[in-house]
Amino acid sequence: MRGSNKMEFMIQLYVKNAKEAIELYKKAFDAKLVYIEYTQENAVLHSEIIAHGQKLAISDYEEASVTGTVFQIDVRMQTAGDVEKAYEVLREESNTNVPIGSSSFSPCMVDFVDKFGVRWCLFSEWPDLK
Repeated sequence: MRGSNKMEFMIQLYVKNAKEAIELYKKAFDAKLVYIEYTQENAVLHSEIIAHGQKLAISDYEEASVTGTVFQIDVRMQTAGDVEKAYEVLREESNTNVPIGSSSFSPCMVDFVDKFGVRWCLFSEWPDLK
């Protein structure tokens, strides 16, 4: 991306304990850490992970903030198994809004706020919508 004339939108998460969040999201989404920079206090100033060509930036943020209400990250996955695998990794200490199951738009979806205060909607597509 650097040096090109393309535009790229990237989601930036500010969480407490960014190092733990990075490891959890890497595991949930088979992501790779491609950049990390620390403050003098060893907090994460900026990091980027890539999962299936999509970037997610994660930084430490110690201030109190409102979480899980102003936006959610939707992740469309190929199979119900992919949804179940990612949710199994992320569900510890989370609050589930919509339990895992089928919906009008997906054979498998779940809506929850993870332990870092990030709201997620993980879902798979109906096979005939591809």
